[in-house]
Amino acid sequence: MAKRTALREAMTVAAMCLLAITAQAQTSATTDEIDKALAAAVEKAQATLSQFWPVAEKPGPKDENFRIRIRYATPSGGSEDLWAVDMRREAAGNVAATIDGAPRDVPGIAHGQRVTVPEAWVVDWFYFRDGRMHGAYSIRALLPTMTRREAEKYRALLAPD
Repeated sequence: MAKRTALREAMTVAAMCLLAITAQAQTSATTDEIDKALAAAVEKAQATLSQFWPVAEKPGPKDENFRIRIRYATPSGGSEDLWAVDMRREAAGNVAATIDGAPRDVPGIAHGQRVTVPEAWVVDWFYFRDGRMHGAYSIRALLPTMTRREAEKYRALLAPD
């Protein structure tokens, strides 16, 4: 039951990331401030990815729901971030993972598809330990864009950084 609850929470948090960006009208944060916070979150996630891999490759008894966020270029010149599961590091700095979501603007990629990408495309990561979410830097960056109630919910879920 606890694993299902944590998984539901993880899925909710991923959905909230998308919703939070569109809910900017509820906050005083500007698009520029949000963009800067998200860029800093990507830097932090990439800088700490070396802490994620050992736990993901050999999880402890209370570690679960591992995810990475992969950034894809879109045909329109932007980018789209997709959460992925069942990840593993491969040779030559690549990562293999299964897409866990439906892309909106990434042709040739589908929910449930196994992909191999350069590790540099990984822009966030998280896992749960003892019911608390570790990593999740993009989610942390988006807290100011959420309603107070939503932000409190996620702050309670996030492990101290």
